[in-house]
Amino acid sequence: MRIKFWIFFFLFPIFIFGQSWRSTIDLNIQVNDAYRLDLYTNIDGNHVLTFNGNTLVYRLFSYNGNLIRSQTIATGLNEDARLAKISGYGQYLYISYKNGNKIYTKRSTNAGQSWSNLENIFMNYSQSNGIEIWDDSNGLHLVWSEYNSELDKYDTYYKRSP
Repeated sequence: MRIKFWIFFFLFPIFIFGQSWRSTIDLNIQVNDAYRLDLYTNIDGNHVLTFNGNTLVYRLFSYNGNLIRSQTIATGLNEDARLAKISGYGQYLYISYKNGNKIYTKRSTNAGQSWSNLENIFMNYSQSNGIEIWDDSNGLHLVWSEYNSELDKYDTYYKRSP
């Protein structure tokens, strides 16, 4: 009886959790060490944002890995790729990225078929060590840092956009 308990205790969770992972899908995006990726998944599929050092590209993939659409969001960028993010909530999809002393944000209401510009954020300083976005029923929440050279430290800011 005790052996059956231990077998059930150890093997049943492996079986249950092992069934929840799906097969790995090759998205056929060829990248080098300059590329960075960000992902948001919802009912429309897998929304992938790629940054290759100067171009930001949005791609929507189906759940089986087929490319549905691809669109260049911005070119000629000179920022670190970790400063580009994608997120979504309900019918809204958001992309935020930094270039120079501005943070740009775009919103789509049709799964990335078209994008509208939201209000840009003008930074006091152009150096940043990161941005993060999150959205919910109250809109888009954006947090970013700016290097304050006068105080030799990073200041952190928050803004919500409807």
